Amino acid sequence: MTDNKEGFETELSQITEQFNRELKKLDPKAVTVAMYVRIYETCKAIVISRGHTNFATINQKFINAVNSIIPNANISNFEDAFTQAQEIVKPVSKDLETLKSGYEQSIKTLYIESGELLKHATGISPEKMKDSKIQLSQNRENQYFTSIGDYVFASSEEDSQDMYVARANTSGMFAFDEFCITGGDNIQKIDNRQPRVLLKKPAYVYSISPQKFNPVTNINIKNGNPVFEFGQEWISDETVDINDKSQVPTIETVKDITSILEHTQLFCNTGKNKNISKEIMQLQGNERITAIRTAIMNGELRYINGEADRNVLNGLEGIQQQIITQTQGQWNH
Repeated sequence: MTDNKEGFETELSQITEQFNRELKKLDPKAVTVAMYVRIYETCKAIVISRGHTNFATINQKFINAVNSIIPNANISNFEDAFTQAQEIVKPVSKDLETLKSGYEQSIKTLYIESGELLKHATGISPEKMKDSKIQLSQNRENQYFTSIGDYVFASSEEDSQDMYVARANTSGMFAFDEFCITGGDNIQKIDNRQPRVLLKKPAYVYSISPQKFNPVTNINIKNGNPVFEFGQEWISDETVDINDKSQVPTIETVKDITSILEHTQLFCNTGKNKNISKEIMQLQGNERITAIRTAIMNGELRYINGEADRNVLNGLEGIQQQIITQTQGQWNH
């Protein structure tokens, strides 16, 4: 790993700036529509992979997206919208794919030459890893919903690595902004006298060479211009041999995740309401905080920052004491 982290980050930013300059030379409308087409195709594949055949919702979202790009188009059916989209994208399609591939390859080369490693966190120990290989997750979409397939996922960002450690041995997670809601509760009861956040079952963090991985990139719209973005997610369509030191130099067993609270609002779904995470994710601002507070008081969520009294979110101060008081009141009656 490079000793000069600041220099590495500067080089990564320079790569993004270089490819964004080239991206600006393409028709922004065509690039935007290309982005919508890619997301639509991924969402359709997700619907199919889950055994459904009704595409009405995503078809309508695509129609709305195309209408927002083409002035006074007033397209009402999907076939017309998709045909028009393909015509708009056609002139930039080849150049756009070349730029995207070049951007991803440049990121990968920087990581390899700098000796940077990726991390894959899971609840599966080396002894229980099938065939001593990290297996492909089946029919999984990437973070930007621009592709779906059978992949091994890894991350090069410390904060997101912590989230994956926290969700180990649970059924996934919802992560948005600084919030992380794990799909189950794998965290021990927190001792107020020594508030450490300890996993009930440990997580295993596999450090992985980026050699067989590709960075997941996206095109977003900022100030009316398309720009490349890289959210530190990596994917590989090959299994990873954990006994091959050139692929996996180190494996760490993690049980204490207290440090995650410094940059993350961590919640655990207790199982009382399996849909609560999705419901909260769709809310914003004060509505979100109110819904979270209600879910905590109802026992649908555990608020780990509150239990450990670390980096407690504005609007959720004192909620742990309220729960204790409420519980005592129930016992007294």
